[in-house]
Amino acid sequence: MLRELRHMIDRGAVGKVQQVQIEMPQEGFIKQLESGGVAAPQGWRLQDEKISTVSLDLGAHLHAIISFLTGEEPIELVSLNNSYGRV
Repeated sequence: MLRELRHMIDRGAVGKVQQVQIEMPQEGFIKQLESGGVAAPQGWRLQDEKISTVSLDLGAHLHAIISFLTGEEPIELVSLNNSYGRV
């Protein structure tokens, strides 16, 4: 799907890309196991430093997707964080 979108962007089918809004919802902290319990997050995901580990992990993927799709590096970034989980 991403390669198809990149091809559309390259041939100008969607016009000039001026802004990209991208989301990566995750259910890793709230996914229920077959037993009915909730899976514990991997330990490294809970050890935050100056920047949240989850933000670094997932944010890097989003940044790579934007660069892949547009062939350019973002000029400005805005990041919003929200939690619907139990952690």
